[in-house]
Amino acid sequence: MLASSPDQRRFFGLDVSQWPSQWSAAGDLLLSSRAFRWLAPTVRVELIQANGQSSTWDMVQGTAHLAQEGASSEQEASIRAIELLPEQVLRRQLVLPQLARADLARAVALEVAAISPFPPERTASAFAARPGAGDTLAVDVALTSTQEIEKRLQQVLGTGASDNVTAEVWVLPGPRANAHETCVPLVFGGYGGAERKRRVSRVLSLRAVLLAVALLLLVAVAITPTVQTRMRALEAQQAFDQLNAQAKPQLTQREQVVQRTERLQTIAKLAEQQLAPLPVLDMLTKTLPDSVWLSNLRQEGAKVTINGIADDAAALVRLLGSQPGVSGVRSPSPATRVGNSNKEAFSLELTLDPAVYGLLRAGVQP
Repeated sequence: MLASSPDQRRFFGLDVSQWPSQWSAAGDLLLSSRAFRWLAPTVRVELIQANGQSSTWDMVQGTAHLAQEGASSEQEASIRAIELLPEQVLRRQLVLPQLARADLARAVALEVAAISPFPPERTASAFAARPGAGDTLAVDVALTSTQEIEKRLQQVLGTGASDNVTAEVWVLPGPRANAHETCVPLVFGGYGGAERKRRVSRVLSLRAVLLAVALLLLVAVAITPTVQTRMRALEAQQAFDQLNAQAKPQLTQREQVVQRTERLQTIAKLAEQQLAPLPVLDMLTKTLPDSVWLSNLRQEGAKVTINGIADDAAALVRLLGSQPGVSGVRSPSPATRVGNSNKEAFSLELTLDPAVYGLLRAGVQP
């Protein structure tokens, strides 16, 4: 079994051999548009007509415009062209569908090969296409022998001129009516057309470069404010980062100060609710009768719980409730008699005002 070699002309299924002609056709279409028509360069051609007279034409994208008197050209040095005599040319008109330039050239070449009365090596042809009816092209074909072309060149330029041809060979389509005539000449290939192509390519390249530079300048002008704004934003961000780096120790100290301040505030709030033992004991000592015995005193925040023995526990409730800064005096459990005596065991809860009995009460230095 023979291994089939891959087609080198295909790339991912695409025929790359068609790309040059496709790009060329796309360029021609772009230059023919109204927006980019000004890019197409003009080449001045000095034509020696079949009747022996001379006329000057300006060629733009294959279309010839009869130059007006006194008009200047981008190419001051004219290119010579020679028109073949009518009796030296066979003409044919074809109607073909819309085709790309390369496909159109191949179709015309097949038609010329089929109808030419001359040997293939002696056959010279030229064609020009123009829009036809509907989606067709009207193609003018000129057919002649290379011997007839050489005879015409020798007639105009002299003997031996055909050995070093510098002039183009034209056939004009139809009669020329006036000085403003425009036509598409049929130009035979291989006879001095390289110079015009070189000039067109040079001017077109220069204009394309200038257009690209202009577009780049416009883009640069358009994005410059955005770039400047972006640069200023980056500089501001860098300055802000540097400032943060410089202020980091101070920010750390500030955070520590804030944390300590919050702790102190928490401690201060707790201290405001904390009772001082000495004022509480002093109040109880002065308020309770001498017959009262305290067995337990417990303090939780602003609440004080006392347990002990007294003659009348109910009287203690009224007595303590009448003291300044004392409120919420109550007995969580009933008083009980102690043995056979007249004494009662009691348990009382009372709430003291921190402003009177607290650690941070008025008139006391913290």
